[in-house]
Amino acid sequence: MATKQSFRAEAKLVPLSYLYLGKYVVGNETSASYLKLENKEELIRINCVAAVVRREDLGSITVFTIDDGSDNISVRIFDKRKHIDSINVGQVILVVGRIREYNTERYIAAEIIHSVESRWLKYRSLLLHSKMQKMKNEKIVDEFKKEETKEEIESVVIQETPLNTMTYSSTVDTALSNNDSTFVGSVTLEKKEKVVETSPVFEVANTENPYLELMSLISKLDSGKGVALEVIINESNYSNTEELLQKMMETGDIFQNMPGKVKVL
Repeated sequence: MATKQSFRAEAKLVPLSYLYLGKYVVGNETSASYLKLENKEELIRINCVAAVVRREDLGSITVFTIDDGSDNISVRIFDKRKHIDSINVGQVILVVGRIREYNTERYIAAEIIHSVESRWLKYRSLLLHSKMQKMKNEKIVDEFKKEETKEEIESVVIQETPLNTMTYSSTVDTALSNNDSTFVGSVTLEKKEKVVETSPVFEVANTENPYLELMSLISKLDSGKGVALEVIINESNYSNTEELLQKMMETGDIFQNMPGKVKVL
């Protein structure tokens, strides 16, 4: 259950299509509302990049319909914000907000919203593809392990002598047909191997654009509490990483969530 402290909950990166797959759980005085996904993950806030396909102004409320390629959903802003006046159909925007449901319709109540360059939509699509493929591979491996534990496929082998090994069925049938009561053998167990083919995990990298590569690196290293600047500098392949990070903070691509640590916006 999501507690009220979840107002600081991480804004997670998921495809918009995921917002229609889970069950919406209404909160109360002690717990926040959240979306329970099929993998039991609780989703309170979302960070998405998508294209605006529709805009409606309803008094003090502005409603955008956005599409990230997987599905579309409405984004609602309940207060007047001057900078959103310039956001129109066809533009790409970054949205951070909470999942809400009203009369069975799900939408995003925006906390942060601003326009970004269209290249970020392609980058986010690649990032989500890599993340979803990794989750799919992990699920396949988990299912295989459970099946292997539950149902061990074994064949019994009887060894007549160390140099002459025969299967249980053929050896026993021979002994019975010959009415041989003096036959002695040793029994061993053999496990049949299972082979699971998994799809490759794609790593997002763009050596031609250091900003995209650093965004990918920070997302990969971030466990939820941000990434220390010195860690990024040590892991980066660029000699001017510190200068690049400073420019990214100036443009709003990343921000300092605490002294010495940064997160992807």
